[in-house]
Amino acid sequence: MFVSAGAPHIPYARFRAALEAADLEFIVRHAGRLNFGLADAVEVCLLIYRKAPERLQDARLRWIRRYAAEVDGQQWGDYRLIVDAFDALPGDPELALGRLLSLCSLRGLGR
Repeated sequence: MFVSAGAPHIPYARFRAALEAADLEFIVRHAGRLNFGLADAVEVCLLIYRKAPERLQDARLRWIRRYAAEVDGQQWGDYRLIVDAFDALPGDPELALGRLLSLCSLRGLGR
């Protein structure tokens, strides 16, 4: 998600507080004013899975598009890992989160 032109930026700390509080409505309502990385976006996907699973398909696709656009050093196997991790989300959300965060770390994408 990127900050919209002309809209006041919401501080990262406020985003993290909303994420920690599982305040999906805040994150969705202010999506255009938030600026966070792919590792954070993994956690947003997990929150969407837990609170609004009907939105997960779109969230996964947005995450994959961002990964394709933003990550240097990608490898073909990354995409298999991404799809497998998102497929594992319903059965083992923590495993899925761990795999995606590990990939982000491997590609130098910290918070």
